[in-house]
Amino acid sequence: MFSQIETASIRQATEEDLPFVEQMCYEAAFPEELGERPSFEEARRLDWFQLYTRDWPNHEGDFGLIAENKSGEPLGAAWYRNYPRKELDADIPTNELSIALIPQARGRRIGERLMLALLEGASARGEDLSLQVNESNKRAKSLYEKIGFQTVTKSADGYNVMVARTAK
Repeated sequence: MFSQIETASIRQATEEDLPFVEQMCYEAAFPEELGERPSFEEARRLDWFQLYTRDWPNHEGDFGLIAENKSGEPLGAAWYRNYPRKELDADIPTNELSIALIPQARGRRIGERLMLALLEGASARGEDLSLQVNESNKRAKSLYEKIGFQTVTKSADGYNVMVARTAK
């Protein structure tokens, strides 16, 4: 699998990718290293989980990318969705980014490549992006800062809210 990961390609996500995007949403929200987590089926029923995935990618403003190996097997996904966030300041973009990789694809710069490609797509669409990251996820926060995200506030549930101004 290592050689296939090194040659990962990135393509635009489609409706057929929804099951994988849901799985990646689960991995992003409940990483194994943070301890106990609900089952995938329990997570899918949560209202906030559905905000990230319901009718994806047919909700206005949805945009996503899939990284896959030479065999076409998905390795990770990065996507964003526009939805109102009443609890955040008005100047924070409502296009919220999510990203996750399968465990075997981590540490190979695939996440960075996905993020950069997604930022390029957002810029071409004239859209700024936001994301939320747990303070304990130092590796992810460092990557986000490296590619241009800046922490602007904390959410009500204690996550760092970061913004990338990509709109031209």
